[in-house]
Amino acid sequence: MTYIKLKSIRYKKKFMITISMFFLLYNLNINNKIHSNNIVLADVYKNNNIDKQENSYDNNITNTDKKSVVFIEKQLKKIYAIVNDNSIPKENQLKKLQDILKNSLDIEWMAKFVLGPKWNTLNSDKQKQYVKAYCNYLMNSYAPNFLKYSSQEITVVGSKPVSHGQYIVLTKVTDPNNSNSEILVSYRCKQYQDSIMIRDVIGEGISMISTQRSEFSDVIRQGGADTLIDTLSKMPAKK
Repeated sequence: MTYIKLKSIRYKKKFMITISMFFLLYNLNINNKIHSNNIVLADVYKNNNIDKQENSYDNNITNTDKKSVVFIEKQLKKIYAIVNDNSIPKENQLKKLQDILKNSLDIEWMAKFVLGPKWNTLNSDKQKQYVKAYCNYLMNSYAPNFLKYSSQEITVVGSKPVSHGQYIVLTKVTDPNNSNSEILVSYRCKQYQDSIMIRDVIGEGISMISTQRSEFSDVIRQGGADTLIDTLSKMPAKK
C-alpha cells in the first residue's frame, strides 16, 4: 500500500504557529494571564469557510456564551499545570495532554467533516477504522507541541454564538518579548446537554478542519480511503 506524506507536515512556519496552537496549544504562559472581556468575535461560518470580519464590542455576553469561555479557560489551566510540572516525566506529560485533547475535541464530528461526502461511502467497520486513525493523527501531530512551552501569553477575549448551540471563542496570543507577535486564534465550540467540545481551531483566519479536508481529499484522490487511513494510522508522534 502506498504511503502518502500529508502536506501538513511541511506547512510554513507561521501557519504551524497558528494551527499548531490547536486547542490553545503550546507556547502559552497562562498562569494568572487569562482574562475575559466583552469583545465578541464576528467570525461566521459560510460554506465551510471563515469570513474574517472586524471584532465588535458587546456588553451583553449571555451566560451560555460564558460557558464556552470558562471551558476554554479550564483547559488552559489543565495544560499549564501539566507542562510546568517538572516532576512528571515527558512521556507521562504527553499522555496527560493527549487525554485532555481526547476529552475536549469533538473527534468523531471533526473526522466526519474532514472526510466530507466520502464518509457515507465507507461501511461501518471502515468508518470506525478511519475515526481511530484520525484520532491517532491528532494526538501525535498536535499534543507533542504542548511540550515546547515557552513564554507566550494568551488572553481569552470573549465569545459569540454562531448557530445550533455552537459558539466561537476568541483568544489573543502575544509574546512579551516581541511586541509585533500578536496572533488571533478562535475556537468553534459545540455545547451539548452535559458537555462542551471543540470542533475547529481558526488561526489568523485559517480553519484547521477545512484545511485538513482539502488535504485529505488530495490523499484520497491519489490512493483512496484505505491509503488515507493507513497514512493517519502510521503518523508517529512529533519529537
